[in-house]
Amino acid sequence: MPNLFEIKRQIVEVGKLMYEKGLVIAKHGNISYKISDNEFICTPGGLCKAFLTPDKLVRVDANGNSLEAGKKPTSEVRMHIEIYRLRPEINCIVHAQPAASMAFAVTDVEAAKYTLPGDKQAYFGYVPASAYDKSNHDANKLAEYMSDKKQQAYIFHGDSSLSVGDTLYNAFDAVESLEHYCRVSILARSIVALEGGNAPKTESCAKPCTCGKHPGGACECCKSAAPAADTDVQEVVRRVMMALNQ
Repeated sequence: MPNLFEIKRQIVEVGKLMYEKGLVIAKHGNISYKISDNEFICTPGGLCKAFLTPDKLVRVDANGNSLEAGKKPTSEVRMHIEIYRLRPEINCIVHAQPAASMAFAVTDVEAAKYTLPGDKQAYFGYVPASAYDKSNHDANKLAEYMSDKKQQAYIFHGDSSLSVGDTLYNAFDAVESLEHYCRVSILARSIVALEGGNAPKTESCAKPCTCGKHPGGACECCKSAAPAADTDVQEVVRRVMMALNQ
């Protein structure tokens, strides 16, 4: 475990990296570090991560109460503490709101479907809004979605992306990787959509819609076309990731 000075230095460094890389904007996002089961250090509420300094960080107890007079911790700290209790093997949490991950967080589209499952850095989970009620911070609700120790990064539906790690740099890598794969997924879908726009139109199936794209009317695309589109997106993702990893 690094000493307190080194922990603060790392939090400040990662906070500024998050801002520079577009993983947070304005006063969004937060970082925490577990010093012990009863003490944590976190970023303050209402401060842009670009302006973090060691003296602005806040030490809190196991209930999320500030141990430093006049300093207010992030409003998310109690949820962080519940995650530490749930995942005792982790020491750090990075909470971000990057654009691509947020695009999946605010929709019902599954980002994980179009990542490469063999890549450990892309191994992330999905947490529905019902599992992280911020009014009571019930860890039992989170347990169902965050107990898998293989998972480091998560999309919190309607809210944000969050990553955990044994070190702060590993947690940062996880949230950055999540954003990277979400961007690739969006680009792949865009490419497939553009290519599909140039393809000849298929004849109407003359059957009630079963794909959900044309409610109340006849389906304008053959039922066999939907799986092909998924296959196309996955193939584009595979090729883009192979090129990026070279």
